[in-house]
Amino acid sequence: MGELAGYSTKVVSVGFASGTVDASLPLFPAPFGGVTVKAAWAVTQDAVAANGSNYLDVILINGGTSGTATTAIGTAAAAGTAGWAAATPKAITLNASADELTVGQWLVAKYDVTGSITAPGNVRFVVHYVDGKG
Repeated sequence: MGELAGYSTKVVSVGFASGTVDASLPLFPAPFGGVTVKAAWAVTQDAVAANGSNYLDVILINGGTSGTATTAIGTAAAAGTAGWAAATPKAITLNASADELTVGQWLVAKYDVTGSITAPGNVRFVVHYVDGKG
């Protein structure tokens, strides 16, 4: 019942200045017993125009113990054909087979640009997770 009531869920909310090139930001290393990512969102300060050739994705990554590995935990396409409204949270679709981090593995947020975009202002990642697996 604790998880259902939200008592064991933890929240990390991290913002960083976006740009027109790829960027990664290590969020935290998993503590003893690991963690399981339960939900995540990303929000851009400014709108991102719909464009099939010039867009950005936001990705949560299991960075491994060095913080540089590239196993995707989840992705939210920020533009492409749909675009993204300013200050509107976009759910990050999680990969259920990769949402667990073991002790020492880093959770990393990635801002991934394809083509040429206008920077959408600050980007905020919000992650809900629980200690342990499951």
